[in-house]
Amino acid sequence: MGLFDNLSKTLRQGADFAKKGTELIKKQSELFIKEESIKSDISVEKKKLARKMNALAARAYELYSKNEIDDPEMIDICKVIKTLRWSIDDKWRAIEKLKRQSLKLDSDFEDETADEDWENDSELLNNSKKDADGNVSKKEGSDENADSNDEPEDDEEIEDKGSAENADERS
Repeated sequence: MGLFDNLSKTLRQGADFAKKGTELIKKQSELFIKEESIKSDISVEKKKLARKMNALAARAYELYSKNEIDDPEMIDICKVIKTLRWSIDDKWRAIEKLKRQSLKLDSDFEDETADEDWENDSELLNNSKKDADGNVSKKEGSDENADSNDEPEDDEEIEDKGSAENADERS
């Protein structure tokens, strides 16, 4: 056998292998699709069953509420259900209370922030007034004849004073 004979034999085997592999994948895909379809049907029927069980439970609980059930086991189950419902209601009330407290805290924080902003704005307004050109004039009652060569306070000094005031407020 020559090289070409071996090559053609190998190619045929490869083609047969690919064909069998393709058929296998196709069959597995069909089985998978059928399996998933059945799982979907099961899911739909479980949902129907759950709705019917809930309706039955609701009816039984309704009869319990009217004292029309005399089965001790059913009565015990209904008592547990009633206790669970009360517990759930209590927890929802606690959540609502926490929400109200949170809203109050937010509101208080916004009020405090607004007050602080107003105080800062009014202090700035009182300390300096701008004329129509936007030039800052000195506060009324200040010494107009002060030496014009005096250096204004450093920004750092102003920041340090502000930091000291804020530290005093936090204490």
